[in-house]
Amino acid sequence: MAVLLFRRGRLINLDENPGVVTLLLVGGFLLGVALNAISTWWRDRGHQTPRIVEDLRALISMAAAVILAILVWNRILALFPAEPFEALLTPRVHLGRFGVEHILAAVIGFYFGSRS
Repeated sequence: MAVLLFRRGRLINLDENPGVVTLLLVGGFLLGVALNAISTWWRDRGHQTPRIVEDLRALISMAAAVILAILVWNRILALFPAEPFEALLTPRVHLGRFGVEHILAAVIGFYFGSRS
């Protein structure tokens, strides 16, 4: 589905096709599953995965979860002004209108896929 949307030029714009969010989440999860399969294959060959890799994967996912929770709570309670914070993140990561939240959710999906 992602290839079809990419060929039609509709993969990036969430306003035209909100199903891209689901593709992003599923893609993050499946990328994690693929990484888990590769690391299992690597361990079966007698190699040990460094513990720092596991720790970094968990740390990045926890940071993504905390930032995502802050962004969601800020939309509900307006803890801090949204404009400066979103202006800081939006130029770096942009996928449609609310790209930061979607990327963070895909990172969290990646972690759970890599643990399955």
